[in-house]
Amino acid sequence: MTITFEFLQMKHLGVITEWHNEIETHKRLSIEDINDWFKTTSSRLDYFVWVIYEDNDLIGEVMVELLVHKKAAIAFIIDPARRLKGYGKKVIKELIDYRFLDEIKEFEAWVDEDNIGSIKCLEAVGFTKVIKQIDDSLIKYVYERN
Repeated sequence: MTITFEFLQMKHLGVITEWHNEIETHKRLSIEDINDWFKTTSSRLDYFVWVIYEDNDLIGEVMVELLVHKKAAIAFIIDPARRLKGYGKKVIKELIDYRFLDEIKEFEAWVDEDNIGSIKCLEAVGFTKVIKQIDDSLIKYVYERN
């Protein structure tokens, strides 16, 4: 099974909208107007959105924001029908090794403290808990590349 990345395009917005409107995803990563969001993110040079395929099946979405000093912040969504089946781990592992992000030395992800699935996924691929932000219940996880 091969994981591939493709830049988010208009043709993906129907499925991506469904995923973002799913209750659990919307609670954690809400985007009010997906078309405006697409236009904004598509025009930024420091922000990338990829859809993820396993073979020919669309399985997820990854967002990467380039930060200073070879760091990047990530967020990811796995197709709700495929959650808790190891896809998140596969996607994050592939993202860390993705040739387009070779220069990134540190990846960070902010996760809701009750998002156990994402926490387990990040920890399984080598992210470590760095800080808990008390005011909004977010936990920062970091992966440092050697």
